[in-house]
Amino acid sequence: MMKQFSKEVLDTPVSLKAARMAGVGQPHLSKILHGRLSGYSVERLLTIINHLGRDVEVRIGTRDVTPERAITAVRMGVAS
Repeated sequence: MMKQFSKEVLDTPVSLKAARMAGVGQPHLSKILHGRLSGYSVERLLTIINHLGRDVEVRIGTRDVTPERAITAVRMGVAS
């Protein structure tokens, strides 16, 4: 999830303003965007994404597949 998000955000330097928007310090936001997620819960990461102006949607559905073939997908885009 954060890997997909960081692809979009890493095109620009991590600014103090973005870190303030996210509710974390600049070093923390930089660590997160570079995939160093130790110490951050999924809930905290989702909150950071929201603070940066992105919606997060988690869907759980049923499919006719075995557990070994079930997937987890993260998609980023503009909501319609």
